[in-house]
Amino acid sequence: MASLQKKKHYQVSLIRDEVKRYVDVIKRIVDVFITPWKDKKRDNPLLSPKISECIFGNLEVIVKLERTFLEDLEKLLGSEVFDRTGAIKAIIGQKSGYFKLYNSYATNLRNAISVLFDQLEQNNKFASFVASGEKKLLKEYKHNMPALVLAPTSAHNRFVDFAAILQGRFATSYLYHDLPSLLVVPLHFLPRFHRLLSNLGAVLPAQDPDAPIIAELERQSQMRLDTLTQDVENVRRVAEMQLVLIFPPNFISSIDPMAYVDHRRLVKEGILKDMRLSEARFVYVILYSDIILFTTKKEKEETEGHKLVVQRVESLGAIRAEDQELGSDHNGFQIRVADTVIILHASSPSAKDDWMRSLRTYHNTIPSRK
Repeated sequence: MASLQKKKHYQVSLIRDEVKRYVDVIKRIVDVFITPWKDKKRDNPLLSPKISECIFGNLEVIVKLERTFLEDLEKLLGSEVFDRTGAIKAIIGQKSGYFKLYNSYATNLRNAISVLFDQLEQNNKFASFVASGEKKLLKEYKHNMPALVLAPTSAHNRFVDFAAILQGRFATSYLYHDLPSLLVVPLHFLPRFHRLLSNLGAVLPAQDPDAPIIAELERQSQMRLDTLTQDVENVRRVAEMQLVLIFPPNFISSIDPMAYVDHRRLVKEGILKDMRLSEARFVYVILYSDIILFTTKKEKEETEGHKLVVQRVESLGAIRAEDQELGSDHNGFQIRVADTVIILHASSPSAKDDWMRSLRTYHNTIPSRK
């Protein structure tokens, strides 16, 4: 029993050490990049409340809760309470309530970094403030890891693979010196915490009173990682799709497909045949969870690459998808928008069914516009 307690104590101490490293860094982000200008420049802040919330999200709330969790771990390891039945359960079990905090932070992160780079380019006072803070981290706290997130103007890939980080390709340290990369630190922490949680579960025999709660917490942690991976991967796909969209000079729509919409999903995309004209033409259709885009492919140019010209945008709440079989042809379906009927032709009956399924599924989640 003494040997088991030692193993448990060791694994919990590793969790404590990891949480401490993490809390030290995210608290530093708040202390260096948020608190100074909020406290001293209330009448003339460097950022508006809306922009600040967009960039930093709920990071301050995460810091407070993770500091409380760290304090509880310290008390657990530094007292005789550790040996009591259910002690680990009481402390680490509370972590399940923290997981949901990371969902909104992670799914907004790509937009947050985009807004941050815009501010660094357009807001000279804020850019100078951030540069000063980054120097402080480098000199006083030895934050010397190279930047993970590069500016959009860089020749390098502008999209960091957040999904890969969540699935285990995390950094060995949190000590980035630049603010854009520091904002990704919470995503590095989640899989590292999950791995240590799994290690703790591995040393607990099935009859141990702490085993069920640790197993359940491990299950919740894995489920949260999988869900977040899907969510951030979808955000990446939406962002990458926006890079290839262009609009003709005479394009008019009440819907802006380039606007950031929380929880927008890229559901399906592909080539369909528009049968409305005497000569059918191919269109590239992009189905999101709230809107549908009809585009045409632009010829590739050396300096431009692959582009899609947006011809029409409709809210899913304003359309109705219907089967439209033309004689022996079972590949057709139509989309009704007010008084307009768009007749489309898929490559096969199964492809048509897939489009119909997707359209009807997401149409039912959008309030109709009447």
